[in-house]
Amino acid sequence: MHNAVYLLPGRGNRLRDLGDPITHRGFDVHGRELAPPFARLGFAEQIRLIQHDLAAAFWRPGAPLIGHSYGAYLLLHALADMAPFPGRILLLAPVLGAALDAQRLYLSRPPRTDKLLRLAQNHEFPMPRAL
Repeated sequence: MHNAVYLLPGRGNRLRDLGDPITHRGFDVHGRELAPPFARLGFAEQIRLIQHDLAAAFWRPGAPLIGHSYGAYLLLHALADMAPFPGRILLLAPVLGAALDAQRLYLSRPPRTDKLLRLAQNHEFPMPRAL
């Protein structure tokens, strides 16, 4: 798995949406799609599965993780309860908390936003080797 990338795309996106360009660069893409059946799971179960994936195959120096949008949010929550990640992390347009679009009257408030904010404010997030 030395030429593999773990990818968590945004909500409703497929691995191939971001994974195809990564595959064309010579990497194998693994991860979770934030679409059913994974999207139907509760937040805590999604986090547990991501943690399992990382511990089983990607917990090594230099291993690349990519999180996009809500996938980045899930990735940060998974890493928050683990030791500092020894590999490299790329976050693309990460969701970090609640967002409001007043023009479209849309509010998005992902679960447990207070946890990431508290960890950041208290400098308690397990700092990865490279972010």
